Amino acid sequence: MMKQNDICHAWKAVTHEGNAHFHACAYVQALACYEHARSMLLQHFEDWDTPDNAVAALVVSYLNLADTQQRLGRSDEAADTLCMAHERLLMCSCHPAAEPALRAAACRHQRETYAALTQFAHSQGHDSRVSPLVQACLARTQALTQTPAQMTHEPGLAGSHLH
Repeated sequence: MMKQNDICHAWKAVTHEGNAHFHACAYVQALACYEHARSMLLQHFEDWDTPDNAVAALVVSYLNLADTQQRLGRSDEAADTLCMAHERLLMCSCHPAAEPALRAAACRHQRETYAALTQFAHSQGHDSRVSPLVQACLARTQALTQTPAQMTHEPGLAGSHLH
């Protein structure tokens, strides 16, 4: 089993290697690095030094993957990746069994994945494969983040769309 510092250092090294490939427009190599970094992170997520650092690394891993997939013309994969990242954070932030520090970290970092999703949706326009997936993810976010009072007092929100 790797130590916390070793895990973080290894993840950072693979991510930096991916960044170098990305900036050199070597997207296939960058994708391989980012997939490896995400795999390392997920395998050792509970061993990370702090919940906030683990969640931040998760966000970076998924956003790097999505950016690279998009550069490779794989918009549908990028949409899946962004939705997966956002929904992981959303479910973690709402899960009563998750430790409070992890729930709080997930709540804080949802802004980043939500912003990435909305920016992606805007850039894709009405792509028939991508748009419905992203819009459904954003709608689930709205539904899960509403308080019961909002749902009772504002019944029109259930049918509205996020933009």
